[in-house]
Amino acid sequence: MKRRLKAALMIVAAMTILLSACTIVIRPTGVEWSLYYTWQGWPERYAVWTLYSDGTFVDNYDGTGYWSLQGNLFQLSYSSSYSSNIYSGTVYTGNMYSSSYMSGTMQGPDVYGITRYGTWYAYRGIRGNKSLTPSASGGLTPSGESIE
Repeated sequence: MKRRLKAALMIVAAMTILLSACTIVIRPTGVEWSLYYTWQGWPERYAVWTLYSDGTFVDNYDGTGYWSLQGNLFQLSYSSSYSSNIYSGTVYTGNMYSSSYMSGTMQGPDVYGITRYGTWYAYRGIRGNKSLTPSASGGLTPSGESIE
């Protein structure tokens, strides 16, 4: 009897471990993402997003905001950029195609309040020069702010 009970408990434990491994949900948190983005009329630029499990993020230009993932639909919204809140409201939407790749479109206001559009894609991990900073002249930050 004790042998059967012990065997049954082992089987239940093994099934629990197996089932828990099958229900792991891949989330884009805990690591940095290499972002490649293009605002209309501007060349492609590179930045790094760090997504936190509390639904917040920061980029390497000190832009901050909130992100969410519902199914494979990803959305990220800037609430501030590196020198002001003018660019708050820039939104990235897209799809997470795998645990290491997502892409989509973005839109946000420029300094004159005109809505600008663009495209983006991102890979999990650092794939470029993370040391890019706002002091690098030319182009736009991920939030749409001019880099002077």
